[in-house]
Amino acid sequence: RPHSFTIVSVDRVLHCLADSEEDMSAWINALQPYGEGEDEGAGRAAIEKGWLIKETASGKLRTKRFFVLTESGLDYYRSPDTSVPPAGQISLNNLCTVISPDEVIARESGHWMFTLNTRRRFYRLTAKSNSDEMRWVQAIQEVIDNKPPIITPTEKLVDDFRQAGPGEIEAIYRVNPILSYTANHLKASLLALPYGEVMSHKAKSRGYGTYQEEALRIFNSLQDEESLGNPIPVIQGILQTCCDLPGLRDEVYCQLIKQTASPPELDSIAILRNWQVLACMTSSFLPSRKYLRYLRFHLQRHPICCRCGRRIVHVSHCLSD
Repeated sequence: RPHSFTIVSVDRVLHCLADSEEDMSAWINALQPYGEGEDEGAGRAAIEKGWLIKETASGKLRTKRFFVLTESGLDYYRSPDTSVPPAGQISLNNLCTVISPDEVIARESGHWMFTLNTRRRFYRLTAKSNSDEMRWVQAIQEVIDNKPPIITPTEKLVDDFRQAGPGEIEAIYRVNPILSYTANHLKASLLALPYGEVMSHKAKSRGYGTYQEEALRIFNSLQDEESLGNPIPVIQGILQTCCDLPGLRDEVYCQLIKQTASPPELDSIAILRNWQVLACMTSSFLPSRKYLRYLRFHLQRHPICCRCGRRIVHVSHCLSD
């Protein structure tokens, strides 16, 4: 499109549209020094470098590449000559995960392959020895740990509630539909979840996918459950998932708060079903402290004289114990 330009950062790609060619040029000229500064500054200093074997996503092709790890991410080249443009770049943020191989399998096969999960795909990288693999995994993990946290719109709004007055809170709900009930499917989780498949043995044996996939699956289950005559199997499935995957509990609480906030019909069966799930959740396990405050605030906004009142009282009772 005319007057459009793109900003590529470690965390995301932003497509921008200016009003005129002059505005576009002004923005590009203003932003350019920051990108150039990163290329020349400490962010490009090598933290770790060496040869690794990179496997394609399909697993059919393995290529040897010279990797360079910096604070900005992971670049790979066809030779140790890093003065030329890299053959590829892997952006890192604080949601990336790096997984060591199973030591028994690695020793038997002689392949010290670790997995790096990023926003768009995963990478299987093989080091020549156990010590090399451990060094790379530790260095990559340190870079990931030093990245600034990614905050989703829901997380930002939950933080805003802590500093808002009563009138401001209702205004936040009015202008931010992401906090309120929706009949549409979610396209992404409400909270920032780590990339990659869940790696615990129990989770693998139950066939779970990535945290993102499981979060969307649970939200779809909540929507399906609204119209079921017997919601118990769905509720049991959600509770089992939260039991197996503790990292999903805050996400599920936020989904349930969303699906019981500002509904089109306060006394509908659909809303009653969601309050039932919320009551079962609070009877089983509580959210973290940040979202526990959010849940208590949510309860204060809802009257207990409606059809769902008994469930609201039950939730409040569980939180007070």
